[in-house]
Amino acid sequence: MVNARLERLKKDLEPYRKKVCEHPIYSRMRSHQDICIFVESHVFAVWDFMSLVKALQRSVTCVETPWLPVKRPRLARFVNEIVLAEESDLDACGEVKSHFQMYYEAMKVLGASIIDINMFLNSVRTGQTPVHAIEKQSWGGNTLDFRVVDFLRSTFEVVESGSLHRIASSFAFGREDMIPEMFIRLLNSNLFADNTYSKLRYYFERHIELDGDEHGPLALELVAELCGENEEYWQEAFDSARVALERRAALWDCICDQIGAYDASDALQPRS
Repeated sequence: MVNARLERLKKDLEPYRKKVCEHPIYSRMRSHQDICIFVESHVFAVWDFMSLVKALQRSVTCVETPWLPVKRPRLARFVNEIVLAEESDLDACGEVKSHFQMYYEAMKVLGASIIDINMFLNSVRTGQTPVHAIEKQSWGGNTLDFRVVDFLRSTFEVVESGSLHRIASSFAFGREDMIPEMFIRLLNSNLFADNTYSKLRYYFERHIELDGDEHGPLALELVAELCGENEEYWQEAFDSARVALERRAALWDCICDQIGAYDASDALQPRS
């Protein structure tokens, strides 16, 4: 019965997933500047991913002292494996780095702006909540689009709910299940064949490998185990996943709009 519910949930979410995976953004990036525009907004999704992971870790493993045995050791092992890979993986040179650090370094190599993400992280370090920091940063004509704000806000609404099945569903369907397909579509662009993008390409390829082969299927199992036979939990899992997918599609819309605005501005420049 649980497997049947999981299949039904996947079917119900397919229209929302399709909007993300078949979004025009994958064919829209045709230049180095387009990729820079992409990473400058997408980096916020790379960053807030870890808060979903940490919320799961806090709920299904023991991170307090004194230590006590956990109720679901299989789930604890799965989440700990994700934390290990995301927070302390090996980069292309064999150095230990978080995936966020890999992405951040790739941005610097590309010459993409790191001003927005640095401002945001500095605000969080000083004690501001992520939602307040990102909202404040979007005021006054700043470069942050409201859809970047909405993306982070929806993530932290789920995280702060403390509802484990909702967090797991947002994590599974909004991230792990579709990330491989998203990144494969991005890498289909001939742009990424250039060595300029080797660090970013490695980040994408590493996620395709981990999420497609291991983390994605296990994340779906996590949702099924947490929802069990509780119909209300399954409905809440659907709602959380739907919002996550809608916010992702909106983020992709945002980036496409920014690329279009840049292209229009560039077209107005006088030709020598």
